[in-house]
Amino acid sequence: MAEILKDAGYGDLAKEESLVRRVKEELGLLPRDLDSAIDYAKANPGKVHARLKIPGTRIVVDLGEHSWTRFLVGEYVFDPNHEIFQSYFTRGMPKPSDIKIGDTFFYGMMDMAEAIIESVEKCPIELQPHLYSKILLSGGNFSWKVPEGLKGVAVTSDLKLTSMLHEKGIENVEVKITEEPRFSVWRGCIVYGYAVPVDYEWNWNRMEGWLYLA
Repeated sequence: MAEILKDAGYGDLAKEESLVRRVKEELGLLPRDLDSAIDYAKANPGKVHARLKIPGTRIVVDLGEHSWTRFLVGEYVFDPNHEIFQSYFTRGMPKPSDIKIGDTFFYGMMDMAEAIIESVEKCPIELQPHLYSKILLSGGNFSWKVPEGLKGVAVTSDLKLTSMLHEKGIENVEVKITEEPRFSVWRGCIVYGYAVPVDYEWNWNRMEGWLYLA
């Protein structure tokens, strides 16, 4: 979102982390298909035009002719490897980094559907269909709204992920979003924190307990 604000002429505001997050949450859209969404936005600029007044300030963010970039915000979460982001990386935007937890590597540039498939395929074959039918999304990055008039062009996270998995040949998928995705993870952490004893150390076989990194 910061790079999008810079392109739209708001380079000074792009340094304000809390403002960037607010603009992302208010103006960002998740496309069903990015290329089709961009074509639609450029053919119908009035329908995707984005303007945001920051309450309590004189700041107004108007993306104007850059309003089509609203779809990049959501797409980046689900597929940072889309070719359209290469220009941003070239200009210095950091790529999602790889991380290793235990013996497992998580690749930052992998799209969401492929990451799920890789995880599921590490499980016994007889369990895989069951796992694909029980996908639950939680967290603020899955909390996308569909504005009036953009249904079918913009989608919610469950529909986006279902579509991506279907494209990769996974059928009988059922994806759900928690009731309040932005807060459900925190609530789960609170419950976990109260329920798990402090001296219950992390175990990689059970995949539970406390892992102390300090």
